[in-house]
Amino acid sequence: MKLAKLNNNGVEIVEARKEWPNVSFPKGVPDFQWMQENSVVPFAPSPSFDSTIQKRVAVTPFLEDGKCQRWQIVDLTEDDLNVIAEKERMRQISVIESQFQEGINALKSSYSEEEILTWPQQKEEAKAFSANPSADIPLIQAMADSSGESVEALVSRINEKVLYFSQESGKLLGEKKKAIKDLTTS
Repeated sequence: MKLAKLNNNGVEIVEARKEWPNVSFPKGVPDFQWMQENSVVPFAPSPSFDSTIQKRVAVTPFLEDGKCQRWQIVDLTEDDLNVIAEKERMRQISVIESQFQEGINALKSSYSEEEILTWPQQKEEAKAFSANPSADIPLIQAMADSSGESVEALVSRINEKVLYFSQESGKLLGEKKKAIKDLTTS
């Protein structure tokens, strides 16, 4: 336990077990009489402050109003304020990124990861078929054969979904970029 002991220079912080090795405190803390007899003073509570414009800094202990004060409140420097502002900006960007990812995940929520992995190939094959109906489309052909759906209908649905996903993910991406831009311009 650390205690504040008066000395010729003011007050110093000492380790109770080292300073008074044969003393124990039944209630966990020394009583008032023992403190007076041993030149020990209580610690002052940490001073309150406005963390948006001030900070608490450790100082050489000093006596103030009969108590050992270990802290001083100082105004934040411009550098401190810049660091705080940058941390807050990064926190807000993280929230924006999370919201974007939640939106993308919602778009993909009704599809398995395995199906999503086929999307680039489905898109390319649908594009190739739309340009040339005799194009080689092994994935779409296998999907059509096993589902009983015509290749034309399947390609049409794939193109609709590609357009929908592009538009919706584009909206989310635009909203994300705007939100981040607004942070840097405010």
